[in-house]
Amino acid sequence: MHRHFSEPELVELGCMIGLTLGQQSWLRLLNIDHHQVLAGTSASMAPGYESEDALKRSKSDPQYWAKQKRL
Repeated sequence: MHRHFSEPELVELGCMIGLTLGQQSWLRLLNIDHHQVLAGTSASMAPGYESEDALKRSKSDPQYWAKQKRL
């Protein structure tokens, strides 16, 4: 990886991976979803999802990113 990234970039990448994996584990442990964390604030883990209904509407939209076919 040193061929493509500097030492500070590798440290930052490692920190972000650790933070993200930790968040996911913590949310699963607490049995909560992203939209439930600081909902409706700029610190929300799922900005734009003020409620569970807003999250469901977004995920049911045919244009939802996870439903798009990859090339």
